[in-house]
Amino acid sequence: MTEIFPSNHLSLEEHVQRIRKAMQSARDAIIDVAEAIRDCRLQMGKDVLEKEVATQLGMSDSTLNKWISIGKSEFILSHRREVPPTFTGLYFVTQLEKKYEDFYANKAPENLEKLIETGKLNVSSQQSDVQELLKEIKAKLAKRQKSTREDGILKLVGKEVSNDQGEQDIFQLAENGRTFRSFLIDLTGERSREW
Repeated sequence: MTEIFPSNHLSLEEHVQRIRKAMQSARDAIIDVAEAIRDCRLQMGKDVLEKEVATQLGMSDSTLNKWISIGKSEFILSHRREVPPTFTGLYFVTQLEKKYEDFYANKAPENLEKLIETGKLNVSSQQSDVQELLKEIKAKLAKRQKSTREDGILKLVGKEVSNDQGEQDIFQLAENGRTFRSFLIDLTGERSREW
């Protein structure tokens, strides 16, 4: 069935296309502003940007820093058609990029690329989607940092974590100088009377 619309009325598909086009234009404008701020910083210097330009634009330090992060993001600049179209979404992508660099080092670009390829990060990604990706990489970083600290402590005292999972007496463990992350003491039977 063909619907007839009065003149100056758009179909649903036409409205969606118009909105998508406007969102792309908004994202492009955000990236253009970020690049202009980056270029101003490079040309005029950090102090002039922070004191003069930001004041004239009525920008707080934190907002200015977000713009700078977006403008410096190689990932955003090289994937401008695949990233979210909002200022906050783009800023969170810069945070994701930094965490990926911390975790993956020189393999960060290819791992970020995988997010695009798998659709985990795309033009339709919401702020919450990017925050979830950030949460995942932060958890990986925290786990690695915990392991590194633990290993450093063990090396400092000249010990290593025992992988012995057998049932042993706590007094034997203490005598042997074994190191464990955790252990369970069962205070039933004969032992409970001793304690």
